[in-house]
Amino acid sequence: MKRLVFLPLCLLLSACQTSTENSLKTVDEADAKKLEEALDNGQAVVLGDVYYNAKYCPGSSITMINVATSKYRFISNGDVFSLGSDKDKAVVEPSTYRITRVSCGDSVVKLGGDWADVLLGTDKLKKALSPTFSVKGGEVLHIGTLRINVVKKRTLISSAKVIVTREATSQDARVKTKEALAKVDRPVHFTN
Repeated sequence: MKRLVFLPLCLLLSACQTSTENSLKTVDEADAKKLEEALDNGQAVVLGDVYYNAKYCPGSSITMINVATSKYRFISNGDVFSLGSDKDKAVVEPSTYRITRVSCGDSVVKLGGDWADVLLGTDKLKKALSPTFSVKGGEVLHIGTLRINVVKKRTLISSAKVIVTREATSQDARVKTKEALAKVDRPVHFTN
């Protein structure tokens, strides 16, 4: 099932760095042990991918907020970390999360929560339409693909318009995720 978000956006189309190769970092034995300890302590591991139109975006990031605690988390090229912490630990609290921002290189789509959205009165609508997901303690979850699709290019008069869809985890992402987390002794759950 796809979730659509239709937003006006000042998009720097030429600045987006895209590629078709998923560059998820492989977890070594020391990191695998740390992840398993965190999972045993009730934490969760979350991964995700960003595509710009049809191409995988290696210079991507996803910002999400824990709906219950309002703590932000940041996913960069598949690695998850708390803002200001070591991204290789890839650990989050079990909860429901709302995606607040998706970027590919210098191209950024904000999905509510920005001060400008509040001033313009679009914040509630953007928050209602932004993708959400829930993760359980001890779970390793690939949240799927967030795809930035350009519907209307930016002109001198108006901002670009884009659709952000949350799609099932691609076969390529499933293979890369399993390879990267091969040393973690937990099943990976994928978004269908």
